[in-house]
Amino acid sequence: MAQQRIIIDAPPLESEAWATQLFEQLGVTVVSNKALSRDMGKDEAARKALLATQDPVRDAEKLAPHYLRAFEAKHGQDARVGLWGTAWLVYAPDISAVIIDWDEVERRATPPADAKLSEPERASYAEFRRAARDFVHARLKRHVESRRVLELETGLEAAEKVRRGLDFIRALGLS
Repeated sequence: MAQQRIIIDAPPLESEAWATQLFEQLGVTVVSNKALSRDMGKDEAARKALLATQDPVRDAEKLAPHYLRAFEAKHGQDARVGLWGTAWLVYAPDISAVIIDWDEVERRATPPADAKLSEPERASYAEFRRAARDFVHARLKRHVESRRVLELETGLEAAEKVRRGLDFIRALGLS
């Protein structure tokens, strides 16, 4: 059986407590992006690639071979892994499931109710929302079947996110 690779993302955050809970309940090995980056720093070619990039998120294709090599060295034998961030859609093939939480994007894209903003200022909030969603949706479309993607609606409590994530993973036959 092929390795199960489950991605959770709540852009632009680096982690979320509910995601950790979901990974624990799924019994997956959680992959540490920081640990892999440290491992990559010990590899000359990977270190050069990391230092040469201005934006690792947008330059995921350039870094993919290095991340995949570090991932396979550390987690290649794990049956089920939990990955944080949609960059893994680019780094690793054959993703089993993706769960996206848009709450942080919406929080950052919503101006304070009492803010007296000009139209250009107000438009910048909307542009942030559009750009974040478009970026993630483009990656999803290129790298994973739509039936393997769950986009959580905004405003859910952490326990509900975990429950919906578990239901989704079970529906895909991955638990």
